[in-house]
Amino acid sequence: MGTQWIEHRIVPYRLEFDWWVRQAGCEEPAVGALIELASAASPSVRRSLGLEFDLAGRVTAFQEPMLVVRAESESLTNSRDSGSHSEVG
Repeated sequence: MGTQWIEHRIVPYRLEFDWWVRQAGCEEPAVGALIELASAASPSVRRSLGLEFDLAGRVTAFQEPMLVVRAESESLTNSRDSGSHSEVG
């Protein structure tokens, strides 16, 4: 038995900048370049990336689109489907 994809949605997922660069293994020159790019980003790019800054203007967080899926066991899906259909005679 497996699972069946029932529903999906793309949602913004907030990531802390400092955590993300540590997890990605970014070295200081790359971190500096990312901070500069974020600081120089246009208002539309800042909105689309969900960039957040602290009072000093340093990027603190951003958002990535994440796919969220609802899946169910095929046995549950099949039993629900067979119970919801009736034949007209």
